Amino acid sequence: MSRGGKCIRSDEQEIRATGRASRGVRGMKVGDSALVGMDVIGDDQSMLVVTAKGFGKRSANSEYRVQGRGGKGVINLRITERNGEVIGFRQVTEDDQVILITNKGRLIRTSVAEVSMKGRVTQGVKLMDLLEDERVVDMTVFIESEEADEEE
Repeated sequence: MSRGGKCIRSDEQEIRATGRASRGVRGMKVGDSALVGMDVIGDDQSMLVVTAKGFGKRSANSEYRVQGRGGKGVINLRITERNGEVIGFRQVTEDDQVILITNKGRLIRTSVAEVSMKGRVTQGVKLMDLLEDERVVDMTVFIESEEADEEE
């Protein structure tokens, strides 16, 4: 996934093993953007994408066709002045929680089930209200364990 909102889905069998001193293999051409990260896709999961201006969306993994590695990818999120660049993404289930962190130190925790499932080429919905000079800088997914529920 790139900051510019593009992502590529490749079969992990295409990525060959390399030696310790090698530079690896190209996963995606990002152009003038930067890579945000990568993740392994599960069958029962969806992709949660969050932007710098507090927007986000979930998309079904089936919306992303498998491509060969090293391509430019497909548009995952339409980047505009309104929603800002992508700051992170994770594979999530409806039972997970997401925590958003701003550059001012504010946190918000919300259920992934509350984030709308949207099509692949949309701008997303507002997840967090931000102050004028504030932006989302990071996100994490919090998986509530069943053991913690039993102890309470």
